[in-house]
Amino acid sequence: MYYVDEHSRFVVENYNWETSFSNFFPGISGIYGIPMWAYYVTRNQGMIALGVRDKNHPLLEFQSYNKALNAVGSTGFRTFIKTNGRSYEPFRKNISKKILQKLIVSSAELEIIEINKTLGLEFNVIYFPIVNTNFPAFARVLTIRNIGSKTVDIEYIDGLPRILPFGVDLHGVNTIARHIEGMMETVLYNGAPVYRLKQTPADTEKVGKLEGGNFYLSLVKGKNNVFHNNYIYD
Repeated sequence: MYYVDEHSRFVVENYNWETSFSNFFPGISGIYGIPMWAYYVTRNQGMIALGVRDKNHPLLEFQSYNKALNAVGSTGFRTFIKTNGRSYEPFRKNISKKILQKLIVSSAELEIIEINKTLGLEFNVIYFPIVNTNFPAFARVLTIRNIGSKTVDIEYIDGLPRILPFGVDLHGVNTIARHIEGMMETVLYNGAPVYRLKQTPADTEKVGKLEGGNFYLSLVKGKNNVFHNNYIYD
């Protein structure tokens, strides 16, 4: 079901079952910002490609539309919940009538919602570009709400299965992937993991130094609205 809501946003209910489409985020970054190259499809959690400047400077590998539809459920953002001894992943294609999924597109945001009446939980994800920073950046906010009448204890893990390090291009990912893996490293910078290659990957007799890095910063709101981070990376 498609419609435009009262805020002039395009809404697709039960989007995993509707005819799929893809789109790019507009290059919004503010007067002093740098836009991020961002591409999504209307399946699972949406985002399938992120890049600096273009698809050849990726954090998430760009894939054509037909391949992206199949890949987004495994290489895009994923969320796993465990409650009452049961594991669950929201935003998958589901036939239960007790699960409502919705995708909302506006001029600067992509939002997905899942209401799971069986678990008594609502999941909400909003994507948007970060403006007026001197580097390209993109944000994703996950909110989990208890919509039931009882207290619910949950464990969860959330994030990206893979982030491509700085210095990798599409040629390296697709043709010499194993060779590139041997050059990858993760370093901590001010407590945040930064992903990069140890050296330039060109097949020449000279080794070049790379200046830069891709990073993925995660913050979790705890008690008293205090934010903390907790990373799992390899």
